[in-house]
Amino acid sequence: MARQEHVLTVFVSSPEDVGDERTRLEEVIGELNVTWSRDLGVRFDLVRWETHAYPGIGQDAQDVINQELPNDYDIFIGLMWCRYGTATGRAGSGTVEEFQRAKARYDADPKTVKFMMYFKDAPIPPSQLDPAQLANVNDFRQSLGEEGVLYCGFTSQEQFEKLIRLHLTRQIQAWKGQNDQPRSDRTQQDTAQQIVHADDEDSGDDDLGILDLMEIFEDRFEQLTTISERITAAIEDIGTRMGERTTQINELPRDSQGNANRKAAKRLISMAASDMDDFTARMDDEIRSLATR
Repeated sequence: MARQEHVLTVFVSSPEDVGDERTRLEEVIGELNVTWSRDLGVRFDLVRWETHAYPGIGQDAQDVINQELPNDYDIFIGLMWCRYGTATGRAGSGTVEEFQRAKARYDADPKTVKFMMYFKDAPIPPSQLDPAQLANVNDFRQSLGEEGVLYCGFTSQEQFEKLIRLHLTRQIQAWKGQNDQPRSDRTQQDTAQQIVHADDEDSGDDDLGILDLMEIFEDRFEQLTTISERITAAIEDIGTRMGERTTQINELPRDSQGNANRKAAKRLISMAASDMDDFTARMDDEIRSLATR
């Protein structure tokens, strides 16, 4: 049975040192398309230079990419770790140039593009450490505050996967909320659809058959299973995190009176609270998606 879907285009920009996170992003988008597309009528289309650019000629390699990749994407995702990238004729690196092009679109019309910036905060292997590159990354990150950009940090691929799943889910929900029609418009549309369906009933071509029902059942069951697995994984994860925070607090150095360093303890408690906030937000989204099945 034919159905209409709205496509939200996602463009990912990053240096080469976060290739694993780019792969995780692609996997999460595939999962969300299975989970949300049928019920909400919206899916993501991921644009990456690896899949959308092709050999050509321009002022430099980045100029070729700029010409060949679509510039009408809905969501800009930026990823950085310890590599800043190679300078172009117009910016400090290709990633920065892509950010600036997206920011120019936003400045012209804030409704045209959403920003999701992420910085990896994990140990850097000595073979990958370039102090100049890392300093440029830090300078760029600090400059985002002046641009009004709120970014998010992560320490592992697993944490990035959880964050990107949560944030893209919220992007879908935000888009859906903005594009839901007023009740009066929905009533008119429903009436029009009823008229169309009444005309179609004469041919019987759109009646649901047993195979259609079986396909819908299998899709819904797969979606429910996926959501349940994610909820179970989230519960296990928060249990592990709380155990780690407790151990860290118990292992804090103490003075002669047995008192732990107050500043260090406060920092760990704050981290534990942040873990719980992430877990609560994740559960809210999972339960909401489960309730729509």
